[in-house]
Amino acid sequence: MATLGRIACGLLLLAALAAAQAEKLLVVEMTDGTRVAGRVIEEECSDDALVVRQLRGDAKRVIPWDQIKEEQARQLRIELGFEVVETAPGALLMDGHEIRNKVGNVFRGLWVNPKTAKSEGIYVLKTSDGDRRIRATDIQSGPNVVEISQLDVYTPRELYERKLGEKEPVTAEDHFRLAEFAVAVDALEEAKSHYEQVLELDDPKYTREKIERRLLRVQRLLEQTEARDALKEIQRALFGNRYDRAGELIQAFKEAYPDDEDLSRAVAELEEKAAEERQAYFVAKVPGRLRSAVKDLLEKKVREDKELNLRAAQDFAGSEPTAEESASKLAIDEVAAELSITPDEVLRFWGLRAKRSPYKAFYRDGTFIVIENLEDALAKAPKPPKPGKGKQAPQLPKPSKPMTPDEWWENKVEQRKYIDLRDWLFAWWAEKSGMCEVLEPKDETCTTCFGNGFTQRMITTPQGAVPFFNRCQTCYMAKFFRVVRFK
Repeated sequence: MATLGRIACGLLLLAALAAAQAEKLLVVEMTDGTRVAGRVIEEECSDDALVVRQLRGDAKRVIPWDQIKEEQARQLRIELGFEVVETAPGALLMDGHEIRNKVGNVFRGLWVNPKTAKSEGIYVLKTSDGDRRIRATDIQSGPNVVEISQLDVYTPRELYERKLGEKEPVTAEDHFRLAEFAVAVDALEEAKSHYEQVLELDDPKYTREKIERRLLRVQRLLEQTEARDALKEIQRALFGNRYDRAGELIQAFKEAYPDDEDLSRAVAELEEKAAEERQAYFVAKVPGRLRSAVKDLLEKKVREDKELNLRAAQDFAGSEPTAEESASKLAIDEVAAELSITPDEVLRFWGLRAKRSPYKAFYRDGTFIVIENLEDALAKAPKPPKPGKGKQAPQLPKPSKPMTPDEWWENKVEQRKYIDLRDWLFAWWAEKSGMCEVLEPKDETCTTCFGNGFTQRMITTPQGAVPFFNRCQTCYMAKFFRVVRFK
């Protein structure tokens, strides 16, 4: 009986030792400077707290991770499977190449055609995004040997397969180490497969709780990868100036991840960036397109409207954008449809346009319509010299009669000078429609009369050679051409 009692006591002692070995003994360093000695109750630990059985009193204690010193907390979380150990800095570094082009862009990868690059005039860098081909004539410096990450050259799948090729995994430890590497290089599906192999091999070194926690972590990372891919899709839409598409993706992302604070912050930053980039893009795009649309509409109007007279053309070009049949309103609608934005946005982006340098519009030989009454100009024209006393006035031709504004318009139409009419109406639009900030005019001297308003030539008469003054038929006595400067 005594022998049986000793055996029973021995079995109980062995069971106690086994239980003690299952619970890891450690001293927890707290952030307040105190220490807690105990054994880790692994199956009760969570992502929120460490659970230990204290040595004194055998009491169970739940310790939030943020109350444990950061380095120890991180090490424990890795050991317990709540975090995946990262590959040590430098473990994924390799010798690669760097090329800088003439506009300052830097490309890093693995130079794969050193023997043929000079003869072909193309330098090829292998990168994780594919081969990048750089013309020799575009290179400012390089290829220079630099230390780069293997992830700059290889995809996660390629790095995993290179590691797998070093040694075929057989034991639980082999699969565990390969799984940890796969997580470090973001080959998550492969990591998941190897962790599952560790479970199947049932090695006591790798407890089920620890591996299952790692599998849960990998699953979370896979979900985060999907989120990252969605964020990248938004970024690609922004890079391609597809702001409507970016808006749709942002809305879908917010609906898919409503409760994740980190992802919400990331998409909020992208949403803000999208708004800024969208405005900058359209502020740069709209003004040029609107000016071009106005010009095109004016040319179309003078070419196709056979009944168009000067007054109607002035109304069409010079009316404010609130007028339904104005050039401004039609141009705004046209640009809005082309750029897939609203007419109100077109006006807003036009109002935010850069005003660094003025643009010019030209009235040219129709300047007289806008600067001075023609009759007043004619009254100022030089008169032929009067003959001396007792002398007969020389017979001179009558000065040419300048055209009236309506005659000038009709003459341009008859001669099909549509570009002249378009440019004249564009200057009228710039000055009269209220769409532009008009600066002080900068006039050009008429090249026919050199700013005199008339031309002079000598005519031979019975009384001798006398000067004949004719009204300038280019500027119609205006003396200069009006140039509208506007922003």
